[in-house]
Amino acid sequence: MITGKNKERFIQYLHKLPSDIFYYKSFGEYPFKMQIGVYLAYYDSLGMAVDIYKVYYGYKGKINGKSITQFGFVYDSRNEALTEAFKQADKLENDKLK
Repeated sequence: MITGKNKERFIQYLHKLPSDIFYYKSFGEYPFKMQIGVYLAYYDSLGMAVDIYKVYYGYKGKINGKSITQFGFVYDSRNEALTEAFKQADKLENDKLK
């Protein structure tokens, strides 16, 4: 979900967190529901607001207030919307780091 230069910076961010958070497992081994808060805090630290919102049929994602869905596509679950939002945030960050 995090790639390229953004991944290098994310790993540095993880190493700054209290070590007892990841005492039993590495970050990637935790379920996505447990990773969400770390991803949100990481992107917050970069000044990027990643958010999703409930619509009638599902969820849409936003980054810095701009919709990340195309043609009104709605994700079935909160996790799907967040996954796509994090992928888009990763792409934006890697574009900035080039």
